[in-house]
Amino acid sequence: MNLIIKFAPLIFLIFMSTSVFAKEYSNAVNPKFVADTSKLETEGIIKLGVLFKIEPGWHIYWKNSGDSGLPTKVSFELPEGFSAGELFWPIPNAYERSGSILDYGYEDQVLLWTDVNVPTEYDKNVPIPVNVNAKWVSCEEICIPGKATLEAKITPGEKNDNNELFQNWEKTLPVKNEKIDSNVKELKINPGHAKYTITLYFPEPVQDIKFFPVTGKSVKIDDISYFNKDGNTQEISFELSAYQGKSAETDKLDSIIAYTDSKNVRRGIEFPINIYNLHSKN
Repeated sequence: MNLIIKFAPLIFLIFMSTSVFAKEYSNAVNPKFVADTSKLETEGIIKLGVLFKIEPGWHIYWKNSGDSGLPTKVSFELPEGFSAGELFWPIPNAYERSGSILDYGYEDQVLLWTDVNVPTEYDKNVPIPVNVNAKWVSCEEICIPGKATLEAKITPGEKNDNNELFQNWEKTLPVKNEKIDSNVKELKINPGHAKYTITLYFPEPVQDIKFFPVTGKSVKIDDISYFNKDGNTQEISFELSAYQGKSAETDKLDSIIAYTDSKNVRRGIEFPINIYNLHSKN
């Protein structure tokens, strides 16, 4: 699916070669540094993130960008002794673009953040200097790369209004699957190539099922299709293949299955799939 990415840097260079063009679209994405210190005293962590505000019609990318674009990147430069965890990624959306291009990402706005462990010996009265480096690609019918370095000093004892912001975005994260029964069937087509069918048995009728795989650099997914059997029972099929000369990097394909429940709430579950039979012998 990600073969188009190989051509992306050249396309971006062409786009950015005209300064007037770049300036015209430079405000498609507005990144803002945000922090929450409400858990510093009780758990020894602070939440740091970037809130991306995106112009209507544009989108930026999830950690698997899909058929085009590049994943959004956020990294943190912190004082010695501080450690940042992995990024939290809200449930993405799927965007079908001209040319049968399928993108995974976000529109309107999205918060990407991490939990930072603060060393116990750190003086809570001393401001914490932070540099945040953000890179993204924003796409409409054309795609523009963007980047920003955001500098801030966090005063641990200073209250802010961001706790509710982070709580609201935490509700959009995928969760571990504890309530939905499922069955996965694998049909091996040839070495390094197989078809998978996921059947999901929901406790209530759902709609707008979407499958978001994290493919890595050695495998690709094609021909994703959906079949609604009776509202409660949903089926997802796709083909998974290893690139020629490569084997799957792991025995597990991480993925998210998103859906809209009977209360019109968008939800997502983590859905790892065993792919240990998928090994290329070409």
